[in-house]
Amino acid sequence: MPSLLALARRALRRVAPARLRATFRPASTLLVAVALLILASPSLAASAALPDNLDTSRILSTYEELQVEDLEGHTWSARELDGKVVLVDFWATWCIPCRAEFPHLSEAYTRFADAGFEILGVSLDTLERERVQTFVDREGLQWPQVHDPSGLGGPLAEGFGVVFLPRSYLFDSDGRLVGVDLRGRALLDALEQLMPRSTAERRDDG
Repeated sequence: MPSLLALARRALRRVAPARLRATFRPASTLLVAVALLILASPSLAASAALPDNLDTSRILSTYEELQVEDLEGHTWSARELDGKVVLVDFWATWCIPCRAEFPHLSEAYTRFADAGFEILGVSLDTLERERVQTFVDREGLQWPQVHDPSGLGGPLAEGFGVVFLPRSYLFDSDGRLVGVDLRGRALLDALEQLMPRSTAERRDDG
């Protein structure tokens, strides 16, 4: 089994330029190894990235009391989501960055949905419900979508502290807030740490 020092050196070869690696002595390399091991913990790594000004207690309270109906008429609650890794993603049809993120969310959902990952999209459009549904169908969004026509001033946005879009919160399977505004590769990396491999990935290995 590789030593801690050897593992640290391997990690450094991936993330640091050669001229920088040459400056690391064994003692400093070992310290880096300890830091890498800490960052390997999903909850610690993601939580460390939470904004300092985030009202975490309010967000967690809102999530724990969640009771919302999606566009299909299904009611979602924290109890139903218990045991799942959940991304609550706030967006709007007029938000270009939100729409740019849809392909990344689709990739994450395809890869991890069967392993216990759920996305709960929350449209803050002040449009009619039917127009939001038409947009969702046209974009091919496969994950559940909630529509709160009261927008950024509504109870969901206020409870989650949403003052701009896009905004997303990642909760682990124990309901802890572990990530905010994870986009693209950052979201996939977090899910790879938080979750077992999906059935599809295990099947590919076989």
